[in-house]
Amino acid sequence: MTYQFEVCALASLKLDGLWLGGPASMAFAAAEKAIPCAMQLLGSKIMLAGSDVHRERAKEYLSFVQQSRKDIEEVPGLRGGGRLSVTDADMREDVLPVLLPEEAARCLSLERIAEIQRATRTFLVFDTGGGSVMARGMRRLLVCGGTEVRRAEAAARARERTVQGNRHLVNSLQESEVENMPPSDPWAKLLTIPWPKNINEWGRLQRTLWSGHPKLKKGWIRCMSSSQRQEYYVRVADGISTFDPNEALA
Repeated sequence: MTYQFEVCALASLKLDGLWLGGPASMAFAAAEKAIPCAMQLLGSKIMLAGSDVHRERAKEYLSFVQQSRKDIEEVPGLRGGGRLSVTDADMREDVLPVLLPEEAARCLSLERIAEIQRATRTFLVFDTGGGSVMARGMRRLLVCGGTEVRRAEAAARARERTVQGNRHLVNSLQESEVENMPPSDPWAKLLTIPWPKNINEWGRLQRTLWSGHPKLKKGWIRCMSSSQRQEYYVRVADGISTFDPNEALA
């Protein structure tokens, strides 16, 4: 394989040098390793060293990441899509398209994408779907470069991240639903179970007995006086108790 040096004006490639050297520096480094093709920014120019195919691919990948961030609002966790539309992604031997639910794709922050790229020596970028019809709420992630095995590994890691993110989303929604529920009747619930014998048992029953109730300060739990049928509060660290909610409520 013949390797050659090439120096191109960034303007001729429609690339922004300041952006590539700053916010896109992680993508720049990832593209260099995924192709592979050595690249160096030289002011308003870029020097590339590699085969003819690899040099062309390097220019293309840099264009990918820049177009992916064009004309979009910053969305936490997403790498964009912007104007990038790779119409031949499904037919290319260097690209593996991966469809992800949009909410799950939000879990792929730039830092997590960088982790996957470093571990698999691939290049990841979102596009708009390449003109293909995608189900509503789906995003397309393009896993580029590397080998077929590395692209498959990167895709698996991306899906794993989104599964973890979905779990976090579900848990957050469940907690929100609990917080928005009408306050439970702890006395009525206590009548259906054995009366708690100690602080540990009261601690395990907090969510069961007091769902929908205001949060307490960290380290405090609720208990119930059987004789007074009244709620009181215990600071677990030292066992101090009080019937005054102002001392325990967050």
